[in-house]
Amino acid sequence: MNSHQQHLLFLAISWMFVSSIAFGNSFPKKIRDGRSALSTTIRPDAPSIDLEDNPALMAGTIYTYNNTTSGTLNDQSNCNTTLSRTFNVTDNFTINDLNVGLNFSHTWRGDVRVRLTSPLGTVVTLITQTNADNNDNQDFMLDDESANPINNGINNNTASPYYDADRSAAPSNPLSAFDGQNAFGTWTLEFCNVNQGSSGGRQLTFNRAQLLFDGNPAEICGNGLDDDGDGLIDDADTDCFSLYLEPECATIGANWNTVADATASNGQYLTIQNGFTSTGSAPTAAADRIRYTFDVPAAGSYKVFGRVKAPSGSDDSFWVRANGGTWYKWNDLPGGGAWTWEQLYDSDNGEAIVLFPLTIGSNTIDIAYREDGAQLDKIFVTLSSTTPSGIGSVGSNCFVPEICDNGVDDDGDGLIDCADTDCTVSDPGSISGIENSCGAYTPAAIASVSAGVAGASSLMHYQWQQTTDTIAGPWADLGSGDTLLTFQPPAISQTTFYRRKASTFHCADSLFSNIVAKAVDQNLTTSGLIGYFESVAGPYDPAAIVEIIAPSGGSGTIEYLWYSSTDGTWNLIPGATSNTYDPPLINESTMYRREARIAGCTGNPNCCGSTWLASNLVLKEVVPPLTGGGVIKFTGGPPTTGQSKVLGEAAPPDGLQASRANYQWEYSDDGKVWTELYGAIEADLPVCRFEQHNFFRRKVKNATHLPWEYSNTVTGGEIALAVGPAFSSSYENLFEDALPANTCYLSANLLLEGAKGNSALMRDDLRAEGVLPNFSPYSNKGSLPQVCVPGSVFQNTGDKAVVDWISLELYAALEDIAPTFSCPALLLRDGSIAGLDGHSPIAFAGLSGKKYHLLVRHRNHDPVASKKLKFKPGKAISITEFFTVENRRLGQKTDTMPSAIHHPEHSKIPGKGKTKGYGFYDFNMDGLVVPVGPGNEHGRFVKNHSLK
Repeated sequence: MNSHQQHLLFLAISWMFVSSIAFGNSFPKKIRDGRSALSTTIRPDAPSIDLEDNPALMAGTIYTYNNTTSGTLNDQSNCNTTLSRTFNVTDNFTINDLNVGLNFSHTWRGDVRVRLTSPLGTVVTLITQTNADNNDNQDFMLDDESANPINNGINNNTASPYYDADRSAAPSNPLSAFDGQNAFGTWTLEFCNVNQGSSGGRQLTFNRAQLLFDGNPAEICGNGLDDDGDGLIDDADTDCFSLYLEPECATIGANWNTVADATASNGQYLTIQNGFTSTGSAPTAAADRIRYTFDVPAAGSYKVFGRVKAPSGSDDSFWVRANGGTWYKWNDLPGGGAWTWEQLYDSDNGEAIVLFPLTIGSNTIDIAYREDGAQLDKIFVTLSSTTPSGIGSVGSNCFVPEICDNGVDDDGDGLIDCADTDCTVSDPGSISGIENSCGAYTPAAIASVSAGVAGASSLMHYQWQQTTDTIAGPWADLGSGDTLLTFQPPAISQTTFYRRKASTFHCADSLFSNIVAKAVDQNLTTSGLIGYFESVAGPYDPAAIVEIIAPSGGSGTIEYLWYSSTDGTWNLIPGATSNTYDPPLINESTMYRREARIAGCTGNPNCCGSTWLASNLVLKEVVPPLTGGGVIKFTGGPPTTGQSKVLGEAAPPDGLQASRANYQWEYSDDGKVWTELYGAIEADLPVCRFEQHNFFRRKVKNATHLPWEYSNTVTGGEIALAVGPAFSSSYENLFEDALPANTCYLSANLLLEGAKGNSALMRDDLRAEGVLPNFSPYSNKGSLPQVCVPGSVFQNTGDKAVVDWISLELYAALEDIAPTFSCPALLLRDGSIAGLDGHSPIAFAGLSGKKYHLLVRHRNHDPVASKKLKFKPGKAISITEFFTVENRRLGQKTDTMPSAIHHPEHSKIPGKGKTKGYGFYDFNMDGLVVPVGPGNEHGRFVKNHSLK
């Protein structure tokens, strides 16, 4: 026998670890007949415990084992003598939870100590002697989940019903110490009297006891089903792990003989040499035993079978132990001269079946002689319910594997230890279970999609790792028990990544599975912005509501809901769950809003803060068209030349909605060709003075998208217009309004040199002294009439106070003789340019989208121009940089622009070295001097100091 035969080789299969997972109530509950070495059976009415009151017992399958063999123990023992009762659990399952029912009689029950020992040797003291409990008897169910003490202060009734559900108590030490163990095997319940009595009157009488398990059934091997729900079937499941071992390939003691036999497995068997017997105890010398060394992939209670032959009743026994533990006498093996498979039992304990608690990795089984002549051909070690037959499979220990830690090339392939692929992992396997939820939660278990693969000389070893940073790590190993194929993460409050590390028991090099993320989502912080407002004569099919700004904050998938309202009551729109929404045909004005959240958030206030976040509102307005434009007339009759009048409303338009009214005044020289009056968008038209006869009319509509309705036509002199706001909101919020598609908006800023001084704001002396005219002092560059503003505009103070009039002109090229568009405007102290209401931005209508220079004229400064800018319809153009226009072509000649706008015939302003300017009293540069009159020249010298 060489040293190679002392090690185990697994060929063609790598055994895997797997956890027993509780699947709620998916497994049917069932009661198993209790079978013990004392042949007790379950009562028909057991268990009496109410499962509805014990949710912890409802996770898997319920297994119940009873012992009703009565017995007594006197009080003289002082725990030197005990009373024991055993439970032979014949079902192979993993323990999720265990409750223990006890029923015994005692006149001073505080003397009693009770212990429970599992097949794996775990000992839990269920009742610790207290002395203080002088009540009689106990009948209760010990349950970790109970809040009741063992001593309830009253004498217990030991009569039926047993283990009354109203009488539960927490054990002195938790039963959870057994959780996760395989229940198969012999359980021992031990009673003793701690205090020695004087009269023997405090004896203990055992009446009955019950083990009530909640467990996950083990895999039933060979039926083609995944019985335990772990995703592995039959031999692929470690619940079905088994292996055959040949004694002739084990470590054989010198006192054994190897005998050739054609009927034996591998053609050989072992027997002890004649004359060697040891019936009283097992021999301990290495020469007297056969030692098997092998690896197993999972801890558990293993069955052992031997293929044996007993020539006679005096040579029919062996001694057997595992991992250096207790020796078991295996006597009365079957005779008859034929090889027979016999399961290991304990002849000193009523031939109770022996289960060995093997651990993951390397284990040993020793077989020593008891009587010479007994023959051993093979052994079978298994976790499954399989019973061996025939000669079985080839013994795994008879091959020459690579021994992974001896520094020798054992299998002759030129590779040694961990350099040999027989000792390492070739495939780490894969996992699944990506999940996300809003806020802290307990994730679902991570499942194994495929197990890892190790070389022929090694078993797989798994270690679960996690990180809360990024998938790059750092990664940390989880607890020592997290070494199964699957993993149940604990509750998490932040996104956590998991992976499974695969290695072998002998070699540290590892491979890693894919990564599974368990995401903890945070909810949104903003709901985003939607648009647009729409106003159309109805009924009509509104344009789609689009997303202008997406929701922000949080993590995870965003989900949406849409609501509509026609009367203030909001209604959920079924099926509208995207970030945009296309409304159907409407015949009345309808409001819409969108709500958003991270998927998975519910109404829990601790979820991620707020749950659904609502957007802004979008109105799709149904506006009825007008049926008439109304009647206009001059208030108090037609004006005479130089007279101020108001062209107002004699009769309102039919069907007008005052809050939505849109007005526009037009004029004509001949009553046929009509031109819109810039800025004339109020219901009335103030008249400043008359120069010649013109025609006027007003058009009106309820919304921008509706057709105009026209008033009657009136005639009068050329007028200046009092202009109100151009539209209701500032250009910063244009997206909330439905704006004409052919209109551009200006946001410009410039400061007059000299008027600024050392301040960030320009001076407004002319406005403060009341010498600014209320109509434009510039002659028209286009076809617009002269316009005027109401005096209230000049009452504004502060940053938005008016400094002076300016003129705005658009040129496709600076060499052009006439501008494409021109209009008067007001310059404010902070440098901004406003319309004639003193605050609205300037609107340029009818532009084709070409590139233009913006030229700004001031009556006491050189004109300035911008670079060419593309004025896009419906957009706001922002201009902050200008250059001075020194020269520009006017037709065929070059006209040098003076430093002030003036007519050559105007008198110069004398004094202070000023040689250029406008007339001494001709403030508006029209060649006329009117000493008094509203809005015109003042009766004193107009100072120029504010415009230096």
